[in-house]
Amino acid sequence: MPEVPIGLMPGAGGTQRLPRLIGVEAALPILLDGVNLSSTRALETGIADELVAPGAEIEAARAWILENASAAQPWTRPGWMLRDADSWRATLASDREAMLSRTGGNFPAPIAVFECLDKGLAASIDDGIALEIEAFAALIQRPEPRNMIRALFVGAQDYGKRRKTDSLPSGIDAMGEALRDLLTAAGSGLLFAGISADTLEGVRQRLGFANTPSSADSILPPWSNDERAAGEDYWFERPGAGPEGRVARVLMNAAATAYQPLRQTLPQSDHALVDHAAIRFHGFPAWSGGPIAWLERLQHAHPSSETEIRP
Repeated sequence: MPEVPIGLMPGAGGTQRLPRLIGVEAALPILLDGVNLSSTRALETGIADELVAPGAEIEAARAWILENASAAQPWTRPGWMLRDADSWRATLASDREAMLSRTGGNFPAPIAVFECLDKGLAASIDDGIALEIEAFAALIQRPEPRNMIRALFVGAQDYGKRRKTDSLPSGIDAMGEALRDLLTAAGSGLLFAGISADTLEGVRQRLGFANTPSSADSILPPWSNDERAAGEDYWFERPGAGPEGRVARVLMNAAATAYQPLRQTLPQSDHALVDHAAIRFHGFPAWSGGPIAWLERLQHAHPSSETEIRP
């Protein structure tokens, strides 16, 4: 289930069937982190029922069908409910809090997964899948999934192909240092303008720039579900964001400016791989889709923000 790391969430009942099959605790790393299991581990976990030698699959399947003519998943039986509700709810609450602290609430996909688990596992399988469909429909209207698919899937493929042929655009590696220098300069300017060091560091962590000290106490709380579902804007672009919103815009614009030369000189077909490199190797926030995606968004969706590109 590779969806969450690229901004989406498991669908087709994935958030409902897997935890019912193997338990919430075992399912969470697979649902949230895209963890892959070996065949032996899948058997141990309960995802697979039997391992057979290559070439024996059809024969084994026929034998299994003949021996299990009335087979059914446990959750299709009337009245079946997931056991130990207090235990799995405590696991969800603890892991959700840790996820929000780690990500600042910038990624709606894992939040949607936790909501599906919390509400869906207490309901029937049909109601749980209906909740999942509703959550998925809301998620794909957000910009973060589109951003992350472009940079972390399409861009990753492009980057890998170009790296194998030693044909990556020149100048990419140097951009990481430029990003850090511009962030530092922007931070100094904000401090000089009267922004407190605590506010600056809290917003920087909330945005998810790499190589920043982690402190749950200084991360601004994630916005509410209603706010997240509202339009295409991020929390710091909305009315009422206050000084934290301005700080966030200045930091994002300053960091993205480091990649403006590549945006101007490279063909558009190379932009996604540059964004992938910026996220993967330079610490640019993944939810944004990368610096070039951010600059293009400023130009097309928020032209007034262009005045803040340079801190």
